[in-house]
Amino acid sequence: MVIGLILGIKISPISVLIALPIMLLVTFWLGKHWMVIASFMGNLEGFGAIQTFRELASFFPKRALFPLKGGSLPPWLTNVAVLNPLTYALTHFATSC
Repeated sequence: MVIGLILGIKISPISVLIALPIMLLVTFWLGKHWMVIASFMGNLEGFGAIQTFRELASFFPKRALFPLKGGSLPPWLTNVAVLNPLTYALTHFATSC
């Protein structure tokens, strides 16, 4: 937030208050999944590999790089992005500021 203010991005206190609960929900949701996966792992290296694979798989099919509408994604990847909860969190952050 401080970097955004330095760069001249206008951030209202209302948008921060709206975004905070969404950030907490996403944090708890991801943390819950990683704790379950980590409890079954035998070593730290295997957990790191699975975490990298899962994060990349959830990063690309959301609107961080490509918009969902406009035909820039193939139809099957658009369907995957619609099922990804992080797509909705990112949409909320993009529209609330």
